[in-house]
Amino acid sequence: MIRLEKILLSNNNKRLTYHFQCPGVESYFKRKRSFFIEYEEDISTCPASILTVPFLANMAPIAWFLDADLYVPTIDSTFLKSINTIKALFLHHHPNRNFQSNIIYDKIETIYSENPLKTALLFSGGVDAFTSFIRHAKESPRLILYHGADIPLRDTLQWKSCQSYFQRLDPIATLPCSIVKTDFREFYTYHLHALVSADWWALVQHGLALTASLAPLAHLHGLGKIYIASSDTDFAWGSTPETDSAIRWASTQVINDGSELSRAEKVGLIVETYRDLPAKPLLRVCYSDAKESLNCGVCEKCLRTAVTLALHGANPMDYGIPLPDKPFQYLFEAFQHGRFASNPSNLRLWKQIENLAAQAKPLNFIIPESDRYYLRKLAQKELSQFIQLSIERKRTEKGTPYINFKTKVALQFPLAFSVYLGLRRRLSRHLTHHSNRNRLQ
Repeated sequence: MIRLEKILLSNNNKRLTYHFQCPGVESYFKRKRSFFIEYEEDISTCPASILTVPFLANMAPIAWFLDADLYVPTIDSTFLKSINTIKALFLHHHPNRNFQSNIIYDKIETIYSENPLKTALLFSGGVDAFTSFIRHAKESPRLILYHGADIPLRDTLQWKSCQSYFQRLDPIATLPCSIVKTDFREFYTYHLHALVSADWWALVQHGLALTASLAPLAHLHGLGKIYIASSDTDFAWGSTPETDSAIRWASTQVINDGSELSRAEKVGLIVETYRDLPAKPLLRVCYSDAKESLNCGVCEKCLRTAVTLALHGANPMDYGIPLPDKPFQYLFEAFQHGRFASNPSNLRLWKQIENLAAQAKPLNFIIPESDRYYLRKLAQKELSQFIQLSIERKRTEKGTPYINFKTKVALQFPLAFSVYLGLRRRLSRHLTHHSNRNRLQ
């Protein structure tokens, strides 16, 4: 059984620390047996059942996969129904599991807010989040930014860059914003990832954790709806329209927004919204570990977004994404040389982009004539053919891909990985400086 022992309020009643015991399944958790979530305001007036929601959101899926019962002293009645619905949905995606797990509690509460009319939006600055912002801007949603989700707590450089980005992002900077700091990605061990043969955060945790961990804020601010932008996936994932839309507690419901749009269509919506405006929004799409600016411009996600912007008639650099000198040639060579992963998710997304390329919209920036050869190859759907062959070859040679080596190291040795990132950034700065000097000479 996993047992919530106590909830500790600290830092002027802004930080929740959950202390738990887990006899029989200790190897799946770090030795400290706790995790925290910190808000920017006093949450001590929230009922105990509301303060318990974030713990359940992060711990219940673990209990399901471990076939372990989960105990909490107090539970919200609406969230209890919700979590059981979500459990059934996850079981559908993981039919090889049993999910022989029950939630045990001493007290059940029914909490209702008087005027849950306000809304909130999880906002990272990426394509999905910006699309949802455009769709719901008239509601003036409270924007939620996490430190400890896509940006690790130890990565102070990226966090400072992210804060600076939000402060200068108009009109985003004029809206109410809440920053949530947490280590809810760091309280469990590598053994949990092995349960799903993938990253636990991505495959299971993130949708429920990011939304339901906002329960205290929802109670304080009367948030009736919390929007989480949809992910363009067609496989088991931690955030789906079905699972996200089943999340409820007290008077708050979660809405998975924009699932009817593909990622390419979302980029198109952003371009059309800002096409005639002088200032374009800077998109924050890059998750490269070693980047030092908003977007590196050379990782798969940066290039995928930049190419999609270009094919919609926009200049990617206007949206904060730098480009290699020959972006389309770079794209093909990156896949051919293995710098970009060939997997079903990338295959599906690049097929969307190939369909755009086939429509032959004129580019809004100049590329070398030699690069147009690769643009034509993209329009002829040669990239997806290569990715498909690479996927089939990997399956034949190795079977189903497991967690990549870098992810393994990061999960098992986080401090060593942090040192590695620091060295990599220094080397990147040195090479950039050296390259700039050569250009000036």
